[in-house]
Amino acid sequence: MSTYTLELDGGYQVQVEYEYDPPEMGYDGTGYRGGIDVQAMWVNLKDKNNKLLTVDIMHFLTSIPDLVDMQELEDHIEKEMDNYEPDPDV
Repeated sequence: MSTYTLELDGGYQVQVEYEYDPPEMGYDGTGYRGGIDVQAMWVNLKDKNNKLLTVDIMHFLTSIPDLVDMQELEDHIEKEMDNYEPDPDV
């Protein structure tokens, strides 16, 4: 499982936990496209005693129509992966 940090409006950050399946293409051009499958969206929140809790908010974000487009999010993470260039000094 991998994690991607998504910054929301207002500077809030959400940790998106996802699985990546690489494409498997046959010689004839058929096969499995692969891709990203988001499993959870974790955010740090404070409880009434000001203690920090980590909460999975994926259900809440996806249950409100037009708030989060999961396909768009998965495509965004996949593009970030495609454009990633490791630091040569590390």
